[in-house]
Amino acid sequence: MPKRLQIAAILALVIVDVVAVAVAVIHVNSTPAGSSLLLPTETPSTETTPPAAPKAANGIAVSAETILLYSSGSCHKPRSAKLEISSDRGATFDELTLPVDTNGDLLATSIADVALTSKGISLVGRDADCHLTRFVTTDSGQNWVAAKSVATWLAYGGKVMTPTGSVVDPGCAAASVWASSRLSVRAVCDDGRIRATENGGQTWSGPGALSGGTAGVFVTVKDGFASGSSADCASRAFHTTDGGAKWAPLGCIDKDKKVSAMAGDSGLLAALIDGTVYASSDAGATWTQS
Repeated sequence: MPKRLQIAAILALVIVDVVAVAVAVIHVNSTPAGSSLLLPTETPSTETTPPAAPKAANGIAVSAETILLYSSGSCHKPRSAKLEISSDRGATFDELTLPVDTNGDLLATSIADVALTSKGISLVGRDADCHLTRFVTTDSGQNWVAAKSVATWLAYGGKVMTPTGSVVDPGCAAASVWASSRLSVRAVCDDGRIRATENGGQTWSGPGALSGGTAGVFVTVKDGFASGSSADCASRAFHTTDGGAKWAPLGCIDKDKKVSAMAGDSGLLAALIDGTVYASSDAGATWTQS
């Protein structure tokens, strides 16, 4: 074969090989027609959004030697609520498990109210759809049972929710509500006023007010304790024996900070300041930070 023909044949073979390789590359890096396969452009992220951390406690309940402490959380933020219990007057606290279903999913994603009863603990919370539900436990949170109804008095968005589920206006922005019966109720307002009803919330009257009042608790319709202010103390305990018309000053809880919640009776009073519990075993005369 002439030398020129040999060179031409070799060049032809090289060109054929280059074209074949190019076609193969195109085939490997393309998506077949009708396929959902997509070539990855970056490493998929394995990060997940962490649950919201519970904020400082903002609610409290007391009975005898026991204190319940809770962070309300939000029904829109899973794991943002927290419930703790102390059996030694607030010296130490243990976290309780909130109500869950058989899959371990929370049935109460936020807490609206808790109470200590003779049979155990009652918790009013909101589910993932923000609907109110009440649960009870007799074994410190190991098992919770859903109640048929909420059936309790609640401070509800500045108003008051009755055990029947109706929402009534006490004539102020209610910060806390205390019922001695289904008809006789006292509401402590966020401006220190006291509102009272003796007919289940149909009508309300104002027996009195406490200067600088931020939180309070009524043991009976007449006997109550509250946190107010004085010239030398931002949060001083006060006591009433006439339903809130007149208040007598007691010990200073904290000279600089305001109390956000209060619960208990003359045997054990507890106040909450920035998530920290202050307790009194002498009817409010002296206070100790836990």
